[in-house]
Amino acid sequence: MRYCESTGSTNRDCEKLANEGTPEGVAVIAETQTAGRGRMGRSFESPAGSGIYLSVLMRTEIQAEKAIRLTTAAAVAACR
Repeated sequence: MRYCESTGSTNRDCEKLANEGTPEGVAVIAETQTAGRGRMGRSFESPAGSGIYLSVLMRTEIQAEKAIRLTTAAAVAACR
């Protein structure tokens, strides 16, 4: 797990770790993001204390259009 108080984007941080050869399963967690991006490049606010901002490094052969289901499944699991 990698934790930081603030980052531009947990997803970009995770991508950098992947490019450096970090093994899968590492979670990047932040209190706030200053340049968070959602689907289709949409930006969103990530103020401190109002959410969980994280990305998990996964090395998989899943097609991008099917991988989006993982986000939904993770959200449902977290709620349950």
